[in-house]
Amino acid sequence: MLTMTYTNPQSILVATLFIGWLTFSGSLEAETPIKIPDLQSTTDGSSEQRLAQARIASDVEFLSADEMRGRGPGTGGLDRAADFIAQRWKDLSLNTELFDGSPFQNFTIPGSIEASKPDKNRLRWRFGESEASDLTLDRDFRPLSLGSSGSFSGPLVFVGYGISANEKNLHYDEYAGIDVRGKVVIVLRKEPRQSDPDSPFDGTQSSRHALFATKLSTAIRYGASAIIFVNDALSFEKSYVSQDRDAEEAELLPGIEDAGKSNTAKVSIPTLFVTRRVVDGWLHRVRADISLTGIEHEIDIDLKPRSFEIDHSMLSGEVLLEKSTMRVKNVIASIDGRGGLANETVVIGAHYDHVGMGGPGSLAPGTIEIHNGADDNASGTAALLEIARLFSAQRNDSDTRRRLLFIAFTGEERGLLGSRHYVAHPRFAIESTIAMVNLDMVGRMRDRQLIVFGIGSSSRFDSFIDQASQGLNLNIRKQKEALGPSDHQPFFELRVPVLHLFTGLHSDYHRPSDDFEKINSEGIVHITDIVYQLGSRLTKQPERPDYIKVKGRANIRLELEQANRDIQSK
Repeated sequence: MLTMTYTNPQSILVATLFIGWLTFSGSLEAETPIKIPDLQSTTDGSSEQRLAQARIASDVEFLSADEMRGRGPGTGGLDRAADFIAQRWKDLSLNTELFDGSPFQNFTIPGSIEASKPDKNRLRWRFGESEASDLTLDRDFRPLSLGSSGSFSGPLVFVGYGISANEKNLHYDEYAGIDVRGKVVIVLRKEPRQSDPDSPFDGTQSSRHALFATKLSTAIRYGASAIIFVNDALSFEKSYVSQDRDAEEAELLPGIEDAGKSNTAKVSIPTLFVTRRVVDGWLHRVRADISLTGIEHEIDIDLKPRSFEIDHSMLSGEVLLEKSTMRVKNVIASIDGRGGLANETVVIGAHYDHVGMGGPGSLAPGTIEIHNGADDNASGTAALLEIARLFSAQRNDSDTRRRLLFIAFTGEERGLLGSRHYVAHPRFAIESTIAMVNLDMVGRMRDRQLIVFGIGSSSRFDSFIDQASQGLNLNIRKQKEALGPSDHQPFFELRVPVLHLFTGLHSDYHRPSDDFEKINSEGIVHITDIVYQLGSRLTKQPERPDYIKVKGRANIRLELEQANRDIQSK
């Protein structure tokens, strides 16, 4: 188990601001006055806010740490996140014995592509008349699902970054003058001069020539029988799982699916990833002073290919990939209702999964790197935990109220799988679920803006949001549409009024740069305030919200663009 260390969350706190927590002193004519608890139990509101910010910051930092490996389904990081959430709810004395004495709603989803038995995924190399040597699966190499299953054998050819570009402003061909037909090509990740803003390969941005799929397609076009990927120097620096750089297991191999999946409609070849240590060993067989680092440096200097066949080499191998299933879990806790409303339920939820090391879910094509998902959705998960803490203080009061159900969903990034499973197998009847509030990407509040989707799914929600946000001085942009790509949608489809709170898209969305340091924890505190006030009204108001089947889909990008235009015009 990896040891996790975290920085002091107080370091990200900004100047304090007193928040006057809203208490409903009046009511609409059609509504019955209800008691909303006052959050400020201390005399120093700013002190309470600082504590809330510190708790939220600490939780976001934990959930988005590198050690969580991007919280991808089937990973240890996602399981650790689930255990963390469950333990917090137990510490808050919430009811966590909902599924055979556990907070975990376990289910199975289509899993990743996996390597079959080791004897069906093998690599053996030989130089000249020397004895053949076998590489070790998951230590020295790993097959990639970008390619195909199959056997292969052939001499090794190093083709640099595997680029063949003959374009208007770029002429760089590492396959020129070298025959790779029936041979195994070794290809570096990325592209030359990737730290140079004046690089002909789109400067510091990755061009299409850096993509795994482009490199594979090029190798196939030139007739290679298999392709071996190896980390470039910069990717190698990011791939350590150990401080001991001499340790054989120090270099992190990408996951089988991290480079993408094979297009079965097209011809493909076996595709593998081999550690830099192993490939450097092969190059030393050619000449003792040759290395990947040296070759990369030479290419960066003059931008000339350094391709060559590795004489007297022979690499043979086999790849067999299989589809698997994965057991995953929603994490669920409740606060029981009381009186005549006890059998009705209000759901407050957030998904806690993310896209792991990238791959198909990433918007950074060809990147195999930890996608920490601080905003998406460690922020929503941390907000959910704080909201549960606020409500836990009232769990023993005698007020008539509905049940509160807190759900940390999994599988959202793979198609709302956790929320779809819950509504198909609810712990409490969907028919008696009167509202669902969803927190997804609430960590990047800018200029005090908050976007709320689903306002039109009940005639009561517009006034509810106004009342819940009173005194916070936020610019709340309301969108009536309820259908949208997050976990509230399956509830809305089953006639449950829904709200989705959201602070906007940004350039780090589904990229490795969605990191903890960019989180606005003060903004999250405002959002937890709103949801606490909203949840209090939803649980205690005698009349359940009506359901309106509002048409249309939430336009997340359009709403953000309009908000930005409004700010610029002020």
